[in-house]
Amino acid sequence: MEEKKRRLFVAINLSNDLKQRVGIWQQKVWDFPVRWTSPKNLHITVLFIGWVIPRHVGVIEAAVRNIARMSAPPSIHFTSIDYGPPRDLPRMFWLYANSSRELSILKEALGESLQRLEVSFELERRDLLPHITIGRMKEHEWRRKFGSKKPEIGIMPSFDFMPKTLDLMESHLRKSGAEYETVNAYPFVMTAS
Repeated sequence: MEEKKRRLFVAINLSNDLKQRVGIWQQKVWDFPVRWTSPKNLHITVLFIGWVIPRHVGVIEAAVRNIARMSAPPSIHFTSIDYGPPRDLPRMFWLYANSSRELSILKEALGESLQRLEVSFELERRDLLPHITIGRMKEHEWRRKFGSKKPEIGIMPSFDFMPKTLDLMESHLRKSGAEYETVNAYPFVMTAS
């Protein structure tokens, strides 16, 4: 019997306070034809792993736990809400954060650790562009309402966030959109310098 694969990624989840704040911003543009991300699903993806067989989950959990233990929590500065992805046809609304050396180092360390442990996944080589997907456009309705125009959003948040944990997440694909479940949360042990 074939084992059911699990769709995993490593993320940083927002605090409940910040999830509420994003929910308020979503309400400001609620009339846009967008499927808004539920606040419980708001996160920054650090490393997408993809489909893995269940026997690799324990190995992945140990790797994420070890990286969190050896890492200081990254300081994240959020700067704007805008269309995403950049330089493509907009399909989403993103809450952008400044590029962070700390996040890039986390992504690299996780990828290298999983490759050493021979976990099968495709490591993205492009730079990490820290963001949170806060909504996905309903393409047909969007085109009908706006055509190819991109209305001004006008929301320029500026706030800092220091996560407490590095989280192994599982993605459950549904007709209504992906739902995310925390498999395990691993505290950052080192203090920020």
